[in-house]
Amino acid sequence: MCKPSYDILSPLRQFPDVVTPFERVDDDFIGPLTIALDDVKYILTVVDVLTHFLVAVPISSKEIFITHILSIHGAPRQGISDRGGEFMNEMFKRVLEIGNIKHNISPVEQRSSREGKWDHH
Repeated sequence: MCKPSYDILSPLRQFPDVVTPFERVDDDFIGPLTIALDDVKYILTVVDVLTHFLVAVPISSKEIFITHILSIHGAPRQGISDRGGEFMNEMFKRVLEIGNIKHNISPVEQRSSREGKWDHH
């Protein structure tokens, strides 16, 4: 029998159903981009869990994403992200507190035995 190349570390987390748009969002960054125009280094992606509406914003710095999303779309009730530094720093935690936003961190689900690093999903 073939042994899988990963170990399951934790079960998938289940969240309560959402009933209004932008109640819960999944957010992440693409980048840094190797080819960019106008100093764009990243693309911020925010997906509304209920409607699957995607916001993709080209940005030059990961720090400005909070201003962009909150000023245009308002504060979601809940956000889900990976463990990226931009989602774990004190400034982001303060924004969550002020906006009364619940933040969930996606679990590390698999460890790749080939590469010896953690894969985030």
